[in-house]
Amino acid sequence: MPREVNPRIHVNERDFPLSDYHCDDPEKKQLVIKLAKMITDNIPRKLSGGMHENHMDFWILDRLLTKEEVKFLLSFKKRRVGRTTKELAARNNMSEEEAQAVINHLLWIGILEQNRDNADHHIQYLVPKWVVGSGEYMVEHPTLPDEHPEVATMFNLAPQEPLELAAKLVPPGGAGIGMHVIPVEKAIEAESQSVSVEHLSHWLEKYDTFCTMVCACRKAQRIRGEGVGDIEGYMCIGVGDIAEFLVTSGKDAHYITREEAMEIIERAERKGYVHQITNLDGPNRIVGICNCSPGSCYGLRTSQLFNTPNMSRSAYRAHVDTEKCVACGKCVEVCPAGAAKLGQKLCRADGSRVLYPLHELPDDNVWGEDKWDPDYRDHNKINCYDTGTSPCKTACPAHIAVQGYIRMAAEGRYEDAVRLIRQDNPFPAVCGAVCNKRCEDRCTRGKIDKPVAIDEIKKFLCQYEVSNPDAFVPICDNMDGEQWSDYRIAVIGSGPAGLSAAYWLRTEGYPVTVFEKESRPGGMLMNGIPNFRLEKDILNAEISIIEKMGAEFRCGVEVGKDITIQQLRDQGYKAFYIAIGLQGGRLAGVPGEDTAGVESGVSFLRRINLDSSIRLDGDTVVVGGGNVAADVARTALRASDGKVFMVCLEQKDEMPAAKDEIAEVEEEGITLYNGYGPMEVLQKDGKVSGIIFKKCTSVKDSDGRFNPQYDENDTITIKCSNVLMSIGQSAEWGKLLEGTKVELNRGGTAVADPITYQTAEPDIFVGGDIYHGARFAIDAIAEGKLGMVSINRFVHEGQSMTIGRDLREFIELDRDDIRIESYDNAERQTPGMRAAGSVTFEDLREALTEEQVKTEANRCLKCGATKVDYNKCIGCGLCTTRCEFDAIHLSRDIPHAADMHTAEEMIKCVGPYALKRGIKILKKKITGKSDYPSEH
Repeated sequence: MPREVNPRIHVNERDFPLSDYHCDDPEKKQLVIKLAKMITDNIPRKLSGGMHENHMDFWILDRLLTKEEVKFLLSFKKRRVGRTTKELAARNNMSEEEAQAVINHLLWIGILEQNRDNADHHIQYLVPKWVVGSGEYMVEHPTLPDEHPEVATMFNLAPQEPLELAAKLVPPGGAGIGMHVIPVEKAIEAESQSVSVEHLSHWLEKYDTFCTMVCACRKAQRIRGEGVGDIEGYMCIGVGDIAEFLVTSGKDAHYITREEAMEIIERAERKGYVHQITNLDGPNRIVGICNCSPGSCYGLRTSQLFNTPNMSRSAYRAHVDTEKCVACGKCVEVCPAGAAKLGQKLCRADGSRVLYPLHELPDDNVWGEDKWDPDYRDHNKINCYDTGTSPCKTACPAHIAVQGYIRMAAEGRYEDAVRLIRQDNPFPAVCGAVCNKRCEDRCTRGKIDKPVAIDEIKKFLCQYEVSNPDAFVPICDNMDGEQWSDYRIAVIGSGPAGLSAAYWLRTEGYPVTVFEKESRPGGMLMNGIPNFRLEKDILNAEISIIEKMGAEFRCGVEVGKDITIQQLRDQGYKAFYIAIGLQGGRLAGVPGEDTAGVESGVSFLRRINLDSSIRLDGDTVVVGGGNVAADVARTALRASDGKVFMVCLEQKDEMPAAKDEIAEVEEEGITLYNGYGPMEVLQKDGKVSGIIFKKCTSVKDSDGRFNPQYDENDTITIKCSNVLMSIGQSAEWGKLLEGTKVELNRGGTAVADPITYQTAEPDIFVGGDIYHGARFAIDAIAEGKLGMVSINRFVHEGQSMTIGRDLREFIELDRDDIRIESYDNAERQTPGMRAAGSVTFEDLREALTEEQVKTEANRCLKCGATKVDYNKCIGCGLCTTRCEFDAIHLSRDIPHAADMHTAEEMIKCVGPYALKRGIKILKKKITGKSDYPSEH
């Protein structure tokens, strides 16, 4: 008979048991029931007839213990009461040697705990709670979970089941039930009302013995297949006699120094992990400091699943100084409770302020399953409110903190601004040269006059990076401060997506090899964009940072030809990120296009980027109207003494090329013909002599699909010696995918999951143009980071590809429903151009001056701001570690949340709070009014 499972509780197909559980020994069954009742926190199960074989409390004891061991544990009579070997030997009619042997085995399993919590500090043994207690100890065992994976289910259920009824009744402070958030110490250093137990330094100074042990929550979630990419490592710290117990009883733990403990804590803050301490022994004792993964931690889950923050929260809550906040979103990214989200600071058109909802709490509400949030791991990763936030951040594919770096530029914090950009885009200088500026297209300032020159500000800032790239090499390590030496990753293709993936993989400590078939890295950035748009020393400077991070580049190696994917697997590569771009060009399919002198624009750009001495004889016609066509036309002009013509289907105002690129084409004397498509390439003596175009009457049909229509009788002929087709790009896979299951779309791009970028071959991921077709560099750069997230999850067993994943989805505020009271009325600043006697392959565009940058930065309307739902905030302080603008601080709003109690005091704590809560619920029912606001 299949078990009945509450669908709102976290249980999956890997959990034990899959069907009803039975104990075949009647005597053992009764003994186990008695012991389970002694240990459990589940009050109904303690009652007569309340404990059943299907209950976790029962089956874990039955599966791990012999009947004699159950009897031995019953001789303790109570849980969490210390007994000596001598005492236990007498109670079980054993010699001390015999008793110690049983004790040692039970310690090894983790069903017993050893400590010295007594007057003379002698060793004593006790039966702990399930959590914090045996659940952790069993999972932290190096081999027990392999032999008995059901311990992971036990550890999953133990913190959940008792709290289905109890969580709503828990007062601030947690009532001695389990774990308790302790803030980042720097976030409360200036708080005069803080108490000692709120400071990590207090606990580190209190104890002399420390160990670090594998994180039980991350490990259990891995066993259950619900890891969120935060891989189990030595992130947790045991203190005092518990450190001794964990090491001597054979758990996956080892001694460390106080200084090493501090290093773990600092690294945890850098990685975005929440500090928690055990909270079941009162204010004078803890057994550990955990650095918790929000999506993995069972302690944090007790508050997030049941929407009862009192289970976890510290005495503090985060508050935002809206005037200082720049909506960079870094606090949002790291918030473990989904309390911080991006909103707006601009008022609505009617002058009203946008109000944001406050999460409902059980304080004066009837609380049942309908109030729980089983999908909290996903919901806590929502980045902004439905009413939206800064359009610039929303529009950017990489969702860069535009408003943030503009503020830094205004303040003269130039290197800080570059570092802020690099948190989302490791190629800011490249984008300063070639970005298509979607942020500017949506800039709110553009509703008044002209958008802020965001890209020009970025270009100015990146001079500081290009001149000193070594200053921007990031730390590259995993959660233990080490390298993933057994997890080699191959990146195939060194264009923007591949380089971005390599960068982010290195930041997480992965050994990365980038395979590039050309003689130098850079892909289309190097070989497909002319120097006058992207000078190669800029690109090389940013690639050099990746090289200094430790990525290996193997140029001149074509995977599929020189080495196969299977051979790379045999060499130890665990995953592949394919980002080879669209290297081929498309032709128009018209007569004569196979004539000498016809070439795709992509091929032409590649040839001339590899050899700038190449020349074109005679006049040249470029077919196409996009940015690539503009690059091809301008490059042809520089490679020829003849005339250059650019012909496209679209009318001028419909051309896909950026307006500034069209202007540059015309400024350089290139003749532009709009509204014509190729009909036939003319030839003489086997070479191009001209090309006939026919009038395009419409480019798209009524549904907006590309479906050009022509008037075949309306034609023009242009004499020329060269035709460069720049009407699209195509995939050139070669033999790369031979022997794989990767599927292709009709256009030759790879089929992959839209969230994970995983192909039908599980260890192959794709990104950039080879996945979605031709787009822009910034799109590919953004996807490189998302590829890293997937590969990190894939290569480690038991990690979900989707649970708790930040989907990086943002919503633009309503630009038509805002009121702007005042603003800097300076005009948009324009950069200069270096003088040149003739067209040149050099980039003549200058950066703004420092004075111009500050003027331009002050044109920003400062649209967005973070809004904190203080009903959801658990006071961890991680947000303060990310803010570069002194805009978010912790305030000691809930002093009683620092109260620490023993587990035995739970009823004494819960009773008065439950009574007060019941009165509030009744009052609300009578009056229809709540004492708590619903929005702010």
